[in-house]
This record gives sequence, structure tokens and C-alpha cells, in this order.
Amino acid sequence: MIASTIAKCEVRTFIKNEPQRKEEYFLWNYEPNQNENSSDMIQKFITNLCYDNEALIVEVGGKLYVADSFTRREYALYEDVFSNVTIGNMTLQKSFPASDVIYMQLNNIDVKQRLEGSYTSYGQTVAKAIRSLIRANGQKGILDIDAQTSAQKDFTEKLQELINNRFKPFFESAQAVLPLTSGYKYTDVTKSTATPTPADLNERINYEFELAGRAFKIPKALMLGDVSDVEKITKNFLTFAIDPVTEKFGEEITRKRYGAKQFAKGNYIDINTNCI
Repeated sequence: MIASTIAKCEVRTFIKNEPQRKEEYFLWNYEPNQNENSSDMIQKFITNLCYDNEALIVEVGGKLYVADSFTRREYALYEDVFSNVTIGNMTLQKSFPASDVIYMQLNNIDVKQRLEGSYTSYGQTVAKAIRSLIRANGQKGILDIDAQTSAQKDFTEKLQELINNRFKPFFESAQAVLPLTSGYKYTDVTKSTATPTPADLNERINYEFELAGRAFKIPKALMLGDVSDVEKITKNFLTFAIDPVTEKFGEEITRKRYGAKQFAKGNYIDINTNCI
């Protein structure tokens, strides 16, 4: 949701504080490289940022590429160095200093941990709820077998035949009669079991989505598709989930591709979220 939203934004380029549409603008808004359009690249970059808590864009031959994986070597007082940069099925042999790349961190490790915990909980919760639903709606019964019948030599074979050829069709049919011979007594206990409903399952699923939404500061109503008061919800979403990321993205591009001297002349990048 965050990646798709930011991919809709316009990356505005300013020269002497005036918006311009030149090569840099085309690079960020239309064609960053020969294989992707800008929306695909930015969506991939933000997705990596949200899932991995970091993301990297490198420039190769005047084109921009999102790294699928990389190694970051950190230095306290010098530039960090990025190596083993992989793009698709190719690993670049060169290393990149921090000043030559667009690198971002989400700076909230708890987001990834909470998301992973939510995914795990989501899978377990839904699987358990589905099993409960199937179990509760299945037919249940108790089969009493007297001692004389169970003592017969071929009892095991007869019991297996009874289960496969009589009980199985009986349970699978909408309407059926179960014929039993002497020595067997079947009691239906299905009605004594509390039956969860699909609404219970839906409630559990929504709760997991709500937890994931909280991790990224996405309003609950937006996560669950509530269309009432959309303007207020969207404004909240932009303020807490989108703007912090786009501001950081714009700052990172400006300081790396323009620098302090160009910025002082009014040359910089701005991510415009007004189109959302």
C-alpha cells in the first residue's frame, strides 16, 4: 500500500527554485533504466525499504537500478562502502561509496519484527480458524460396540468395511440412512458442538491486518477498506505513513545527486504527494 502510493507521486526537479522538466525529471518520472518505468522502480525500492528496513539505488551507465541485494560496510567517520550489489541475476564487480548511491533506511527495526510476527500469527490464526470451522461443521458421533461383536476374529476387517462403505458415504451425503447390524450403536453428537461462523474467521483475519497496519502507521479503516470519511483517513495516512518516507527520499536524492553547492543555487528534488 505504501509502495503503490509513493509510486504515484511526481518527483519534481527544481533549477534555480523553478520546476524544470529535463533529463533528471525524465529519469525519475518516466524511464530510470531500459527495463523499467519509474513507477515500477520506485515501487520496488519502497517495497524493499519496508520489508528489509533498507534499500539501495545505484547508477550504472547513466541509468538507475534498484539493488536486489548488497553488502554495506559501515565506517564511523568515513563514507560507507556498498559491495556485492546484485541486480537481477547479475552481481556488479565494483564497489560504490555512499556518495554515489541512493541509500535509505526505514529506521524502525520494530516494523520488520512486528510484520514478521504478524505474518506468522496470521498464518497460524487463519489455519486454526479454518480447521475449527471445518471441524465444527462436520458431523460427529459415537459408535458403541458390544463386547461380543468386538471379540469376533474378523472384527477389524468388518469395522474397516463399515467405516469405508457405510459411514463415509453417510457423512458425505446431504441425506442418508445408516444401516447397522446387531452389536453396533451410533449416537450423533454434532449438535452439542459450538459452531464458529465465517464472520468469526473474518474477524480474526481483520485483526492480523490491523496489527500489520499499526506497524506502518496505516489507519485501521484504510487497511480494512472502510470508505467512510475517506478524506480524513487519507490525510492521516499521508501524514504518518507516506510523508516521512517521501521527505527522506527527496532529501537523499538531493544531497547525493545535487550536493550543497547546487542546493544553495536552488537546484534540488522534491517528492510531490498532492496527486494522491
